[in-house]
Amino acid sequence: MHLSQSALFQLCVASLCAGGLLSLLFDVLGVMQIWLTSPYQRYTVPKIQALYYPRLKSKKAKKRRGLRVVIFFEDMLFCIVGAITLVLLLYWQNNGAFRAVAPLCMVLGFLLCRISISKWVRTVLQWIAFGTETLVYWFCLPFKRLFAIIVAKLQQNAQKRRKKCLARRRRNFTKKEIQNIAKVANKLLPLI
Repeated sequence: MHLSQSALFQLCVASLCAGGLLSLLFDVLGVMQIWLTSPYQRYTVPKIQALYYPRLKSKKAKKRRGLRVVIFFEDMLFCIVGAITLVLLLYWQNNGAFRAVAPLCMVLGFLLCRISISKWVRTVLQWIAFGTETLVYWFCLPFKRLFAIIVAKLQQNAQKRRKKCLARRRRNFTKKEIQNIAKVANKLLPLI
């Protein structure tokens, strides 16, 4: 089977572009990992770290077990999308015939994108993730404070009820004891 040079060039260019788009998809899928990692390992941009770290209350870095599962599913999704992209690219550009140039150019496009613009893309995605997290934090902050106030009032009411119940028990106990002492004293007085 003979393939013209222009068709081969189109296949190479389409494979390079598909590899670059897969690299961008890989970076976008990594956004979920940003939210699931420990807060101290979450952002690598120094300006975001300066804004984010004062908000943290605990100084401990927790290990997140769910991160491994999310990474597994992200990698599986990426592999499935990459395989589908390669098959569709071969059918679209080369009528389904396999050419070794297509996967090689896809890998080359992926690597070129990772080397050149992936760092900036990850920085932009970290800023977007930080902005989203900050908006959610400030949106939920009044509800968190309101919930804390309600819980504090409920605890105060529970403590008041507990104190009243204990005081009632003490009064009942002392009345019973006084009555018992009076009965014993009445029994003993006639004997004297």
